Amino acid sequence: MRMKKPVTAAIGTITLVSALTGCTGDGSNDAEPTEAVRSTLTESGSTLLVQAAGNMTLMASISGELQLNERGCFEVRDVLLVVGTEARVLDGGQGIWIKGVGDIEIGGQVDVSGGYRELDQLPELERWQECAAGSASTEYVLLTPET
Repeated sequence: MRMKKPVTAAIGTITLVSALTGCTGDGSNDAEPTEAVRSTLTESGSTLLVQAAGNMTLMASISGELQLNERGCFEVRDVLLVVGTEARVLDGGQGIWIKGVGDIEIGGQVDVSGGYRELDQLPELERWQECAAGSASTEYVLLTPET
């Protein structure tokens, strides 16, 4: 009988670890978005990349200054920005609007939830690859604000 308690405790621990692993936000168990849920929004030469986050749960806090890189693409802290919810480029290309967050002008503070993903996971869409070309980072940031 003493053998059964440690085995039960070990099974409970394995279950707990598995449940916690599912909350890491790496998206590894989630289906990848299709081409239909990706868009490239451009206004006055400023480009915002939008990709529906689907069931991804990205729990990191992303904060930094909204920037526009030399390729005309939005970044946060020199990392390419992709928004995982409804968004648009503000008139004149001087910032972005994100559902649940509001307007953020270039130079303004971004402070929302999200996560980092490898640049090689970006879709093979021409403008997306242009935005990533020459990036100082090997990652992009996917913003997934709670709405």
